Amino acid sequence: MKRIIITILTYLVGVTFVSASSNPEENKSNAKKKKPNIVIFFTDDLGYGDLSVNGGLTPTPNIDKIFNTGTTFTNYNTHCVCSPSRAGMLTAKHYVKTNSGPKTGGELSTDEVTMPETLQENGYVTGAFGKWHNGAPTSYGGNEKKGSKKFQLGAGVNAHGFDRFVGYYGGGGNYFTRMSNVYAQVSWYHDKTNRPDEKGYTTDLITKYALEFIEKNKDEQFLCYIPHEAMHNPLNAKYEDILRVPEAVKQGTALLSEEKYKNYFKGSKAWMKMSDEQKQIVRSAMLLSLDDAVGEVVAYLEKEGLLDNTIVIFTSDNGATPEGNNLPFRGHKHTIYEGGIHVPMGMMWENGGMNKGEKYTGDFNYLDIYPTLTAMVGAKRDQSVEIDGRDLSKEIMGNKAHDNMVQQWVWTGEGAVKEGNWKLIYNPLEIQLYDLSTDLKEENNLAEKHPEKVEKMKQLHLDFLRANNINPSYLPPSYLPSASQKAAPQGEVLEFYVDQAVPIKSGKDVMRFAFANGYDKMKYTIEPGDVVEYDIMVAEDGLNEGFFYSPTSTWKLLFAKSGYDQYGRYQKKGPGVKEGKGVWEHRVVGIGEATPQKLSYNMMSFMGRKTGVYHFYIDNLIARKADGTVIELWTSGKHTIKRWKEAPFMKNYKENIFKKVEIKTVKLDQI
Repeated sequence: MKRIIITILTYLVGVTFVSASSNPEENKSNAKKKKPNIVIFFTDDLGYGDLSVNGGLTPTPNIDKIFNTGTTFTNYNTHCVCSPSRAGMLTAKHYVKTNSGPKTGGELSTDEVTMPETLQENGYVTGAFGKWHNGAPTSYGGNEKKGSKKFQLGAGVNAHGFDRFVGYYGGGGNYFTRMSNVYAQVSWYHDKTNRPDEKGYTTDLITKYALEFIEKNKDEQFLCYIPHEAMHNPLNAKYEDILRVPEAVKQGTALLSEEKYKNYFKGSKAWMKMSDEQKQIVRSAMLLSLDDAVGEVVAYLEKEGLLDNTIVIFTSDNGATPEGNNLPFRGHKHTIYEGGIHVPMGMMWENGGMNKGEKYTGDFNYLDIYPTLTAMVGAKRDQSVEIDGRDLSKEIMGNKAHDNMVQQWVWTGEGAVKEGNWKLIYNPLEIQLYDLSTDLKEENNLAEKHPEKVEKMKQLHLDFLRANNINPSYLPPSYLPSASQKAAPQGEVLEFYVDQAVPIKSGKDVMRFAFANGYDKMKYTIEPGDVVEYDIMVAEDGLNEGFFYSPTSTWKLLFAKSGYDQYGRYQKKGPGVKEGKGVWEHRVVGIGEATPQKLSYNMMSFMGRKTGVYHFYIDNLIARKADGTVIELWTSGKHTIKRWKEAPFMKNYKENIFKKVEIKTVKLDQI
């Protein structure tokens, strides 16, 4: 129910009712009597060095104001891609515990308790405006195109605690049309209804509807979550903003005509054909627009007397792509170097004593936002729900130190653990240890100098993985019960025969052979505890090396950068059967860091450095989940075989390299 200020003018005049918005000063006084509002700007692919407050060349005065006026978090960490960081911020749970990462594209379960749900229960009106990327839409609407039905429907944003939603689903899309890069259709929803015909630039539309929500609910206590698409690709900018790009960015590069830029802004990939210089100009224009958008919201809050009692947060979901600026850090989005996970974070709140222009140097990360904010506003949170984030409200508001937290990352082919200023990147091929107190750029690997620290932090990471039933491909799954299981081929098995005439010297000549169509890709989503298993035997006339199996959702192999079996062997190196030819071996490899991707194909790669015959058999290819559930991928001839002649199930087949390629089913007793 909306609040009404009751002002007793005199006992003779009686009672006069005055709208809270009619007098900003009176409104400001009234705001102190209610719980603080919350506005969260959660930008996309914005690097630490993009902002002018951090040395960026594009002026961002409105965003800078949040940092200069409020509190700057100098040691804020997130994940290195979109969906996991968003799910973690909303639930305060590590993404592996909600099946929301480390990859993108998962469907956040409605069983998870979110920050907006908790705030709703405490009397808040909640709204989200912009990018969701934590699940699929509830419908495809009238704009559904042929083939779209293959995409599963999701619960939708409103089901996760938001009273109002205007925005889009998927990772990103054209800023002028909202054509999604995931759903092959326009994605622009008002709550559960798709509005494909709405015109405008995405950054402007997000701001428009965020302001409408605040205007409508300014007499209430509200959460306004603004997950901007900017600065995510495609690089699309309004021409009026391109004209504002400073010379420091252009550095003598001439602007193109409006029509030429429009040609680069068609579809989702045309921007990639721009020169590097033009990409920098367009990206700068996008940042100018984003800064304007932030300024509009903050200015409105100030005009209405709401700013002092509103907690305003500005941050990014992950570091910038290589087109952006992550200085002074190494790496970028899609890496677990600091450039991918260390992003800007600022908070303003006058009534909370945070507008002193101070720096908070303690560890703070995306998982801490939910418990910290709810504590700051006095919202009761269900304490029976276990979370990973910490309530650091007292430490932050008092700018006091706190105990260092152990932070964990799981990524493609490697993981990372951070404790205080020490950071370990764990990959069995290369262990990296950095002291961030003296080496923010992660240039000086101290692993050899501090073996005891390496072992301690490595154990922290392994303990985390095992405690949470995570089986990534970079961890040999020797501890799993199935790792000691004996091979048990039966019935029909798959026979592979490849006669290679020339040694493989280049990755582009590695032949990939999608031998089976796999499980129904819309039903099987990889979870953190999953492994793949199969039985394999090398024939007496075959080379006992030079090939490896990998699941994949496209032609990009899951084991292209990792994949360690229970014996600690790196799959990409093409290990043969441990006990030699003529012996069946049971092999187990984790796939958990591919969560929540789909397992669409089963691929055998031939990359032998030697000429000769590669002749072997496999059977009982399965995916085994952490709870013991088995998904059959190919076993005893039950599933369709996609032979190499059936395009497009073979890649890099070159007759001058591979003289004969054959796959067929044979009965076990005929081998």
